[in-house]
Amino acid sequence: MHLEELKEFLMLEKNLTQEGLFRKTGAVSRQNELRMHIQHDQPLDLELTGFSAPDCATVFKRFLAELPEPLLTDAHYPAHLQIAPLSQALMGGQVAATAERQQHLLNSVQLLLLLLPEEHRELLQHIIKMLHSVAAREESNKMSAENLAILFTPHLICPRQMPPEALHYTAKKLSSIVSYMIQQGLEIFEVPGKLATDIRAYFLERKRKKNHVTGANP
Repeated sequence: MHLEELKEFLMLEKNLTQEGLFRKTGAVSRQNELRMHIQHDQPLDLELTGFSAPDCATVFKRFLAELPEPLLTDAHYPAHLQIAPLSQALMGGQVAATAERQQHLLNSVQLLLLLLPEEHRELLQHIIKMLHSVAAREESNKMSAENLAILFTPHLICPRQMPPEALHYTAKKLSSIVSYMIQQGLEIFEVPGKLATDIRAYFLERKRKKNHVTGANP
């Protein structure tokens, strides 16, 4: 509930356009106070209590950092390592962004997100929607999808307890995936077209077989 309040506050136009949103840290004293409000389930009233957008952004990021495992889960970490070379090549312009390659990357991401636990998927939707809105106002806030991905990749994908050097290397390697997610926005949460077709075909075939059996054995 409180995370939703933080997100809605950060999604206000006056906050989305603030330069350095999610990069600037704000005041530690206010952040500690805000965390206390959240821990004690007290009303936040963010527009009335003097908490700034950087305060809320920092507390939001810290919440993600303190989750027992990254939001995209340890189970999916090997799969993200496999996707990373394609996302790096496409995002960095190292290979031609053909329709086939783009579709392959999109479908790979969509399938992984479909496999997430529901609560992880719902929270990630809120995050991607917010970061997509931030990146859309890069001209004002100076925060591109790439900038945001660098800040969020350690919290969203990287396993906990990594040594600092390994974390830096891994986050750099995987940030192209998060940058891609931010650029695509909520499209990454749609069911891939071929999968949707296969699911429909499966249920139609199951219905056909059931009707056949019912007709054969009244």
